[in-house]
Amino acid sequence: MESNRLVKIICVVCAAGCCLSSCGSTGEEKPKKLSSVSTGVTTTVTTNKKSAETITGSVTTIQTAATCTKIVFDGGYTLFANVHGGYTLINSSNEIVNSFEITDDNGDKLVLTCDGNTVTVTKNGKKVNSFSYKGTRIIISANEVYYANTKVTYVDESFSSFNVTDKVTIRCIAENKFEIVKDGKTVKKATVKDVNGSKYVLEAMDKGMEITNTDNELMESIVVGNNYISVSGDKVIINGKTMRPPHSADIKAVTTTVTTTTTTATTTTTTSKKTEKKTQTQTETVTEPVQEEQPSTPQPAEPTEPDSSTNMSNRNLSAETSEMLGYVNEVRKQYGLRELEGLELLDSAADVRANELLENYSHDRPDGNSYITAIEETDLPEWRAAAENIAYGMNSMTTVKEAFDAWMNSPPHRENILNPDVRYMACAKATKSENGEYTYWEQLFYSDI
Repeated sequence: MESNRLVKIICVVCAAGCCLSSCGSTGEEKPKKLSSVSTGVTTTVTTNKKSAETITGSVTTIQTAATCTKIVFDGGYTLFANVHGGYTLINSSNEIVNSFEITDDNGDKLVLTCDGNTVTVTKNGKKVNSFSYKGTRIIISANEVYYANTKVTYVDESFSSFNVTDKVTIRCIAENKFEIVKDGKTVKKATVKDVNGSKYVLEAMDKGMEITNTDNELMESIVVGNNYISVSGDKVIINGKTMRPPHSADIKAVTTTVTTTTTTATTTTTTSKKTEKKTQTQTETVTEPVQEEQPSTPQPAEPTEPDSSTNMSNRNLSAETSEMLGYVNEVRKQYGLRELEGLELLDSAADVRANELLENYSHDRPDGNSYITAIEETDLPEWRAAAENIAYGMNSMTTVKEAFDAWMNSPPHRENILNPDVRYMACAKATKSENGEYTYWEQLFYSDI
């Protein structure tokens, strides 16, 4: 089955650098150090299954300073820098604790104490200023904690500010409350242009934000540069990521106050005119730590199975595909695109490709053939549209959500995710150890109609 229709397939070869194995940002493990990271863009224009023209884009090297915001120890204990300039120690239940016991690389038992933002480490009751933990030196000096010579420092990682253009910025200043900054000044509204040069007005409301065109019609979303800006209810969503107030991504130990009321005496007096009831109560206030509510993972809608004489089942999808479908379909719905579905056979092709990436990190397979042949080797009907996203990272991008965020933050990857011509998607990962732990991610898109 041949097709004369051009299918544009844009894929990015990404490489993420490594940071410290137990040191990362608040919330998820997201190391910040990118050392000599190369990214290249590969564009493949496919006319049919027999011919393809590949154009390789420029390669860019990125280097940033290392940052460390927390140290994770065995047993679920985490020491992190807080917004107040000190440190906080929590256990696996997100409860604040004062101390816990560590076994260092020498086998010695140490006690780490965090009391009133003061961090101390003792051995047999005597204070020590440094120790080695899992091959990394941890130093406490002048009440500052250093992990591998990197100071553990607070960083607000909440997605609370976004530069729409070099002059216009959207800021989330409170829950569902936004402000627009133009040329460094807060304004009620600002005009921006989309990719076609059409003008739109961004206006901060009492709750949320509105986007209107030149006819004063409300818009659900626009594209400015390579960025998708959406408004949904009182939320503002940029490239599929919802803006949150400052510090909303911080690690917190949440407490709640429970009030228990006990009745100790009741007296009822009845007269011919009224009934008087007097109640004495004793109130006891108990403070109980509770876990911070975790965001729920979006679940994919139950897809319908297409009519086919071949195996088009979607009942036994991998965990990676099921979770990735949730994220992908959530953002596709924001742009009025049909939701993607999963296929068992496409899952098997994605798994093959993920393991091939361990040998040859490329859109070409180890035998030199295109990734498309992995789809062709299944019993799926002849493809009309196909695409592939790949990514890898050392000690990073270890979850489906991290891989999705990395692809969504790259315009060529995002173009595949928001491609209206594809109908099915699969996701797989593979890992290998070679001077560190590497995670390789594969995302396949496919359509037979």
